Amino acid sequence: MLKYILLIIAIFTAGCAQKDCAETYNNYANQFHSNFNSKDYESNYNWIKKYSGMDTSLSQYLHDFEYIKQKMGNFKKSKIKNINFDQVTSSGEKLIQVSYDSEFEKGDAKEFFYFGEKNQFYRYELYSKNLLQ
Repeated sequence: MLKYILLIIAIFTAGCAQKDCAETYNNYANQFHSNFNSKDYESNYNWIKKYSGMDTSLSQYLHDFEYIKQKMGNFKKSKIKNINFDQVTSSGEKLIQVSYDSEFEKGDAKEFFYFGEKNQFYRYELYSKNLLQ
């Protein structure tokens, strides 16, 4: 009986921890989207570059996000679809991938936010057929 109670407590605790993680990731995604909607791409660039070692220049990043803005319009809403913990950075740190189904003014997209074990923002990816038109 004690094992059964401990298992229930462990499951409940893990569920709470995952909910907290999802809330943290949503807060980061909301900040990213707020910067995107206000065309503050440089803040997002600095945020990602701080931990990722990204070698894209600021001017290229700004150019890319102006293109994305032109094709997608403002961000409207998103919903977490999945959180994966199975990737590893080149330095051996676990990488968390958070995937979203997202809606923008001009169409839908799949977004992926990547975070380190200590919630460092490593990478952002966006996939939409609008970007190919």
